[in-house]
Amino acid sequence: MIKTIIADGTTIPLVIIIQGKRHMENWYSEKLEKSVRVVLSDSGYTNKEISLILLNHIILHTKASINKPLKELLID
Repeated sequence: MIKTIIADGTTIPLVIIIQGKRHMENWYSEKLEKSVRVVLSDSGYTNKEISLILLNHIILHTKASINKPLKELLID
C-alpha cells in the first residue's frame, strides 16, 4: 500500500499494489472506497509503470495543474 500524506495532514486515497497478473476485483471492491486505486505488479513492488500511475493519482487528488502553485513531492 502506498499512502500519501499532504503537509497539512490530510491524505489522498490509497494506491494498493497486488502481486499477480490477474485479480478478482469483486473480492474486495465493495470493501474499499471508490477512489482507492488497485494496480497489479508481477513482483508486488513498484516499477516505472506503477510510478506513473501513482504520480497521476496524486495529481488527480491534489488537483495539481500548470495554472496552480507548484507542489513538492517527497518520497520516503
